[in-house]
Amino acid sequence: MQGSSALFQSARAVLFRAASLGGAVFTQAICARGLGPTTYGSYGVIVANLQIATQVADLGGEGVTTRLLGKGGPSSAQIMRPLVSLRLAVGTILLVCTVLALIVLRPAEGLSGAVLIGALSLPLGSLASARASLVATHRFDRAQAALLLNAALALAIISAAMATGQLSLLVAVSAMTAGTALSGVLMATWTGWAGWRAAIDPGGARSLLRMSAPLAGSLIVGAAATRIPITIVVSVLGAAGAGLFYGAYKLFDLAHALPQNVLPTVFPWLVHLDPATESGRDGYRRLATGLVVAGGWLAAAFASGAPGVVRVLYGPRFDAAVPVLATVGWAMPMLLLSYAQGNLLIAQGRYSDQFRVTTVSALAAVALYPTLSFAAGLGGAAWAAVACEFATASVGAALVWGRCRLVPARGSAVLALAPPLVLTAAFQEWPIHSTASGIAVAAACGCVSLILLARVLSALPSPTGQDTAFLQPVETQ
Repeated sequence: MQGSSALFQSARAVLFRAASLGGAVFTQAICARGLGPTTYGSYGVIVANLQIATQVADLGGEGVTTRLLGKGGPSSAQIMRPLVSLRLAVGTILLVCTVLALIVLRPAEGLSGAVLIGALSLPLGSLASARASLVATHRFDRAQAALLLNAALALAIISAAMATGQLSLLVAVSAMTAGTALSGVLMATWTGWAGWRAAIDPGGARSLLRMSAPLAGSLIVGAAATRIPITIVVSVLGAAGAGLFYGAYKLFDLAHALPQNVLPTVFPWLVHLDPATESGRDGYRRLATGLVVAGGWLAAAFASGAPGVVRVLYGPRFDAAVPVLATVGWAMPMLLLSYAQGNLLIAQGRYSDQFRVTTVSALAAVALYPTLSFAAGLGGAAWAAVACEFATASVGAALVWGRCRLVPARGSAVLALAPPLVLTAAFQEWPIHSTASGIAVAAACGCVSLILLARVLSALPSPTGQDTAFLQPVETQ
């Protein structure tokens, strides 16, 4: 019954996440159409830098707190209070620094207002600290429901602005901040405002920071590795080129939602995984293999649906983004493998190793994006994204083998990955120009990927003995 309940919650979380993903796609489409490539490029740069700042505000505290809650011990309020204190303090400091930077730099009025409104999401992000408690107690559906309402509010604001002719950079960023505030309030309410009912705990925040420092470096560098590209592209190709690249890369970025939803459901199991046991080795191999093959089918979906999706979502002004979207899909298998490896390293407490992985990813981005963008324009930037994901996954696989003696896949996985990759190459060589046909084929490939991701959960070893911990809610006194 416990296993069925956990799988039911996971399935419901997948549905919520899929719906919020759809809302995010439509929100980005409206922004791109209404703002145009140049202003949309500026929007992309603001969002990318805010996402890096969000990781700085967290400083790895949420990951460490989730792990502490998963191991049991003190009450959830006692564990949550240092995280809330840390995120609120750092987020406020970053907001103040943003205000001072705007006073000194004096950017254009519209840009200045958008940056300021976006920076408000940093202290507001402390409300989302409650996600650690929701994940640790297997209430994944609640966390995803909050994100769904976040996407719905942002979509409603931007749609209304577009309909009335009032859509601007400031409105687009304001919608994002409003959604962040709403999801944070909901998650905090569903956890009884754990950590908020007592005074700020500076001592606890410092203790948490000492534990989370290696993970903080890993998450910040990892976020920078995926957000730096848009900044590099805007420097090399200009705001219009950055808008075209961001339009395609944002869809690739939204595909991260799939592993982000699946892996929290197995994170407590990864905490208890023993690499020395056959069940542990087999469970990890099945998890990694399922994600890699699912990534292959996502690559086929990207390649087949690129012309139709770009035409429907962004309009003819973004036609140059079609080959970019088709190319970045090649990175999906390695991206999903990196998620499996990263979550394993974090769950096993090997934060320094994950920091090494993300450092390689950031260095690869800094080296490859300007080089390939200068050499081949938008196409070069797309292949830089693929090369960075391969570098990240390779280093992660080497560290997982060196520390845990675990391999992600065997020969059968390579055979299972071959069909979607062959289809990806075929779709890229001979694009499907019919919008309806391309989207239908992409949807079919995406459904195969979703089925494989669902099987990831059921393919794990049966929960017997100590392994039942990953299916049981964490009880606190």
